[in-house]
Amino acid sequence: MRLILFPLLLLTSLVLSAQSDAELLSKEYYSELLHADPNNIDALKALIIYAEFEKDEQAYIKYINGLLNASSDPFYGFLFQHLNRSVQLQEGSSPAAVISSKLSLADSLFRMRKFEESKSVFNTLQQDLKWSLIGPFANDMGSGFEKIYWPETTSFDPDRIDDGDVQIVKLWVEQKHNPPDGSVVFDRLLQNNSFGNVYYANTFIKTDNDQIVEFRLRRNSPVKLWVNGKLVFANPDPSPFLWDSDVIKLQLEKGVHRVLIKSASFPFRPKNDFLTFFDRPDFQQPGQQLLDYNFNEIYERIGLKFGLRMTADDEPFELIPIESFYNAEPSNASTAFLRSYHIDPLASWLASGGARDVNDYYFLAKAFLLNGDYKKGEEFFHQLEGELKNNKLIQYLKAKFYAYNNKDTEAREMLSTIEDSINPFLDRPLSPIDQSNDPKATKQQRKARYKTSKKKLKTEFTLKYYNDVIDYLKDFGKGNKALQYYDELIAIQPYEIDFRKEKVQILLESNKNSETLAALRQALDVSPVDPDLHEALGDIYSRLYSNVPALMHYQNARSYVLRTSYSQDFEEIQAKIDRVNGEINYTDWFETSASTDPTAFQSSLKFPDADAVVLFYDKNILLTKDHEAMVWQEIAIEIKSNEGVADWEETDFSFFGELSDYKVIRSNGSEFDGLENNGSLRFDNLSPGDILYIKGFYEWQPIYDLPGELALMNYMSYDIPAISSKLEMIVPDEKPLEIRNYNVDGDSVVGNKNAYKHYRLELNDIEASDREDAIPDASDTYQAIMFSTMEDWSQVVEWYLNKTYRISEERYEYREIVDRLISPDISDEQKVERIYNWICKNFVYEPQLFLESNFRPKDPVITISEKRGDSKDLSALLIALLKTLDIEAHFVLVKSNQLNHQKPLPSLLFDHVIVVYRNSSTQTFQFIDLSTDHYPYYVLNEDLNNAYALMIKEGENGLIQLPPDYIDPDKNLHMIDAIATIENNGDIAVDVVSESKGLFAGYSRENLNLLPYNERKFFVPDNFGISVFDDPFVSDFDPGNTDENSSVHEMRFSLSQKNFATVEGNAIEFQIPYMKAILPNPVMFENDRINRLKLEYVLQIDPTIQEIEIRFPKGYRLVDLPENVMVNSEFGQYALSFSRISNGILIKKYLEFYKMLIEPAEYKAFQKYYQQILKLDRQILTIRK
Repeated sequence: MRLILFPLLLLTSLVLSAQSDAELLSKEYYSELLHADPNNIDALKALIIYAEFEKDEQAYIKYINGLLNASSDPFYGFLFQHLNRSVQLQEGSSPAAVISSKLSLADSLFRMRKFEESKSVFNTLQQDLKWSLIGPFANDMGSGFEKIYWPETTSFDPDRIDDGDVQIVKLWVEQKHNPPDGSVVFDRLLQNNSFGNVYYANTFIKTDNDQIVEFRLRRNSPVKLWVNGKLVFANPDPSPFLWDSDVIKLQLEKGVHRVLIKSASFPFRPKNDFLTFFDRPDFQQPGQQLLDYNFNEIYERIGLKFGLRMTADDEPFELIPIESFYNAEPSNASTAFLRSYHIDPLASWLASGGARDVNDYYFLAKAFLLNGDYKKGEEFFHQLEGELKNNKLIQYLKAKFYAYNNKDTEAREMLSTIEDSINPFLDRPLSPIDQSNDPKATKQQRKARYKTSKKKLKTEFTLKYYNDVIDYLKDFGKGNKALQYYDELIAIQPYEIDFRKEKVQILLESNKNSETLAALRQALDVSPVDPDLHEALGDIYSRLYSNVPALMHYQNARSYVLRTSYSQDFEEIQAKIDRVNGEINYTDWFETSASTDPTAFQSSLKFPDADAVVLFYDKNILLTKDHEAMVWQEIAIEIKSNEGVADWEETDFSFFGELSDYKVIRSNGSEFDGLENNGSLRFDNLSPGDILYIKGFYEWQPIYDLPGELALMNYMSYDIPAISSKLEMIVPDEKPLEIRNYNVDGDSVVGNKNAYKHYRLELNDIEASDREDAIPDASDTYQAIMFSTMEDWSQVVEWYLNKTYRISEERYEYREIVDRLISPDISDEQKVERIYNWICKNFVYEPQLFLESNFRPKDPVITISEKRGDSKDLSALLIALLKTLDIEAHFVLVKSNQLNHQKPLPSLLFDHVIVVYRNSSTQTFQFIDLSTDHYPYYVLNEDLNNAYALMIKEGENGLIQLPPDYIDPDKNLHMIDAIATIENNGDIAVDVVSESKGLFAGYSRENLNLLPYNERKFFVPDNFGISVFDDPFVSDFDPGNTDENSSVHEMRFSLSQKNFATVEGNAIEFQIPYMKAILPNPVMFENDRINRLKLEYVLQIDPTIQEIEIRFPKGYRLVDLPENVMVNSEFGQYALSFSRISNGILIKKYLEFYKMLIEPAEYKAFQKYYQQILKLDRQILTIRK
């Protein structure tokens, strides 16, 4: 609902009104002007700019306030209201200036300890509203702003408890003490999740008349506002917490109205704000410390916050009379939305006349920064720099925006072009920072500071002085005397919970149980869901041996503490609960719970020839109702030979977690421990007959990425034989338990007990995994079980939609790129191709497994800046550019074939990211991978063919398999024309033209570009004529265009070999000189097969058309013309045709496979097909003279 009053194009057009060649005059010049006229606005503005260049914050504040006093322009009043230190106003001052002046007055009165007078000033600006707060709700990467949580859709129930969130239990908390400015700071009363928060605030107001009401909002985050259940305001961008920055005008009827506010954290804040200088009230400024801020400034440094006041129509200082309630029954009064507007400093700048000279652009830049419009500001100054060439001020301002937008490299490059006179990187010191809190100060120095601060506190309120006094008293054993100062702070600022908690800590340490209990109850009345307070109450009751209330408060603390993947607070509270209530022995829940005696197994009888044998491997997995995951593992391995000793004397067992036992059991019963280093074990002096025994445990809280869900792969067979392998899993009864077997030959048992599902599988006498040749990957050879507590993939889709929230929003950089690359007369398919080729040629692909990254891509603009990225970064860039062209595109998470070839259950088992886009002509989805340099856009590389993938698109809930481009002749086709000349002596010379599209074209270009130019010809014998030619000589090699991506790749070469044919008398016999032949492979002549067969490991499976003209020596003729052949099967198509020509024979061959993987059950049928086409492929031709 944000109203953009002026388009950027209009701003750009105002460049023409500025003096494009103007530069700042000297500082001395402007100082003389100001000396002559203290209200000279041009001089004040110039000196403000110089103060920033020189990092002189005192001068900056002085000149800002001078400008505010000299000018009644509302633009400056709004722009610098957070820096206004004046309580004097000019006639006709803007509302923003009036507010900032009142705030300065209230602040001054507060510092002078005139608290009631200060409060009276605030009361002219702000009603006393009764807010109830709840949260935090999940907000991954800001997506919680769009997610609908129950407070938005249900009537207000103050007693409702939300215990469905695995991270925290939530309930409504009344803000019983408002700060003087009426602001709501959520994380004073509620927990703050560093991963992101959504909070709600609810109040009821009663109006006595039908009237137009202006809801005047200040906020520092994206906010939604409902009145009587009607959404009247929503802005997904943060704001700088300036008074009345958003105004919503409503027509309200007389009665009781419900007001609900949603506040969501915004994760995309500047990281490289090294050029900040009083740009916003929510950034700490140079030379200042937190303790130097007054009470109002302190709260500008705390999490999500907002303030709301209600005034009469167009009367910003006429507060409407209302009553406010924590809870009430709303009237059936209607709400009519009239309009809303964002009081935008950009609009004020334009209204004040825009740029009269170049210096005015400084203040426009400040307006962009104040408003948080870093991207829009960069775009404007990017265009402006094109108009005002080499203007140092404009370049500096553009560098500021680069820094705010995390373009560190561009910012520093821009700064390097600016002359030293205004370069902010000069070694000018900041204003002195107060060193009064130096921990190295002597006792005498601290005592002197204590006395000074104690004296000043009689007339001045400053938190720094309180800290000086309190810290001194606590550090020197006078904590009881510090209590009176905490009582003062609590009386002055009852809304500040930290003072109460610090007071409690002193009382706890003093063993004043009754006083501590009283202080804790008072604190809990203010902040009833504070886990620290409940834990402290539990400690007191535990100290008093009152186990029932101790347990209650520990359990409350556990409910209210915010849990992350590794929550130390949660674990400490749980330990206290266990101490009071008795620790639960979870291992008793498992059937396989007691340690097994390794010496009870007789491996020699079952596997007499093995070098080592797993006697048993037991794995127990538990997911508790408190969302804790625990894994117990125990294994015993008997060493049977010297080879076994060499294999097992040093082994990594870090996957067992914390090792509680790792020993060697000798055949005589003696034992000794191994050596452990970060999970790696070494067993010295091993001998055949020894048994290794290892036991471990680990736990974690699956809380953050997929809250409360668990998905694990468990292997049940190994590279050595095993006598026993057991797996047991226990999950809460309300959880689904999806199970998938891979090659498992055994019976499992599923049951229910004590409100938990129990799954158990036991395998016995397991042969070692047989790694046959040409298996898809090593994991294909093992027996394994995967389980997941998710029924489908919708949770994973939602998770990654949240991770990529707003990642591809429109930016001027994208528009410039597509305007440069794309002409309007080409098809969408051609647009996709051009952008893909541009990314491949200009960006470095950085391989990084998806699971080892932070999951969210970089901002594509940063990727453009850095010219590098991993698969998700480059995919995000492509999606952003395609969306700029209105081409639908989405992320696709891929479990590539490099990881394994098995179909997973719902989980995060992905290692790669690609893009899917909708082809506008066919309305079908097509996939694009950006991990290669020279593959065409329309094919996926070999590791992605047939891989399992998940499309990240609303409504998707199932896996897909990526297309088998490798064997699709429409996408991947190799065409070979060859002219072979047979000589009388049996020598052969072949001239070859190879044309390929798709994967082989990409493969060729990638590999040719890796070779030195003079070695490129060696590519030929590695890929052509394999098994046909023994040691061919390659000449006249032309690699073709190896830089192009999409066109057909053409290579030309000559290949020759002596004694290729057998000469016997007047007869010559030879094999057909195919450039791509059916390869003979021992794998295809085995009697049986256990594992799947991956065809590309035994054959060249690109769809291929070969046309070979064989020229005979003069006077020779073909004895028999072979018959044409067409072999069709479920596995592929093989075709041969033969025709005589004047001096030889013309052979045409077509080969296409329909499958890439052959299942063990298909092996015999495929073997028959293979051997048939192999025989046809290797037939011998005979010619006679």
